[in-house]
Amino acid sequence: MFNSQKKRIIIPIIGVLILMIGFIAAYVSMSTSSLLDNFTNAKMSATAQAVRAHLELHERQTFIAASAMAGSPELIRRINEGDIEEIWLYTANRKEALMAEAIVITNHEGIVLARSHMQGFYGDDASRVPSVAAGLRGESRTLYTPTPTSPMVMATSAPIMDGGRLIGSVVVNFNVGNDFLDKLNSIFGVDVTIFAGDTSVASTLIHPATGQRAVGTAVAPNVAVAVLERGESLTMELNIFGVLPYLAYFFPLHGAGSEPAGMFFLGLPLEGTIAASNAQQLNIIIIGIFFLVIVTLVMFYVVHTISKPLENNRPN
Repeated sequence: MFNSQKKRIIIPIIGVLILMIGFIAAYVSMSTSSLLDNFTNAKMSATAQAVRAHLELHERQTFIAASAMAGSPELIRRINEGDIEEIWLYTANRKEALMAEAIVITNHEGIVLARSHMQGFYGDDASRVPSVAAGLRGESRTLYTPTPTSPMVMATSAPIMDGGRLIGSVVVNFNVGNDFLDKLNSIFGVDVTIFAGDTSVASTLIHPATGQRAVGTAVAPNVAVAVLERGESLTMELNIFGVLPYLAYFFPLHGAGSEPAGMFFLGLPLEGTIAASNAQQLNIIIIGIFFLVIVTLVMFYVVHTISKPLENNRPN
């Protein structure tokens, strides 16, 4: 009789405890997951701001370099003298100091007078190149554009003025290719990809199947619409190569036209966050089971201790 009475006392209590522990475990698990998500989102937001500030710093550096070149009396004199060799020497000697991939000098019609990276390659019409065209319009401007030697560069133009007379343009190109992305990866701890249009042209991501950098792949259509067509920044979770979970941030790279010339991708791996969340949930389950076992044993002991005198006092 008392054994069945013990069961009637203990089983409901254990059931209530299981429900309470399950509720607490679920609440703690959701709270922990939410905290981890908030932390990851905050980290991505801070990283995105830092990377964009880093890009803006390079944009200012190329702007200063182009402006300084355009205002150089020595360069102006050499352009007026028409000495092609001296113009090339002047740009080539300053390329490394300005940390430029290339410096291009044209006359007022857009005819190339010198390319710092290609001696002897001049005389062609570059007036339709967006960066050159901006300089010939009297604009000092930074834009992103592909070139024949690089899939994407940060190009800053400046008009070369002799008094009030336009005599040419200077364009300073900074390569935003793999070497630059590798530096960003080492500084900020995120994977980075540059897209020209909707196609990747430089990346720190390594394809697990080929072991090569993930270039030549198109971004998802919904991302292209948001970033390239609407010019928006976009944060989302995605699986890269179908297996690697990332928190991704895309933002546009503006070119000469109304639509962006490409986009920048930052990827924060979520493997650590997911592993931490799973480990936390496992810990909660283990603690819950341990607590349930201890409480159950205590309940059996208490009920047994209380019921034993009653059993001894039962009439025979």
